[in-house]
Amino acid sequence: MLAERRRQRAAVTPSKVTVKYVECTPEEMEYDAPADVSDPKRFPVIARNRREWLQFLSFRRGYVRLEPDLREVFPDAESVNNALRKLIEAFPRSGKRKKSA
Repeated sequence: MLAERRRQRAAVTPSKVTVKYVECTPEEMEYDAPADVSDPKRFPVIARNRREWLQFLSFRRGYVRLEPDLREVFPDAESVNNALRKLIEAFPRSGKRKKSA
């Protein structure tokens, strides 16, 4: 009974390890990555860890993360955009402002 149950479970459980073999030409195997990656023009440092990488992606896509209490009030992007547009209409910008450094 136990052996039969193990066979049934093994039949429906996906394999945890999958190995993919890739064939490479000898020229591809000889390629070495450049040892000097300190040149910021050729190899820019985008992020030093996962948190910075996720932050980079969110800024690049234009996403803004809302706190949980604001998520209750603004359930979707449309409601946030409408509220911000009304705020801009209520307080119009007078001329160009200088950016503070």
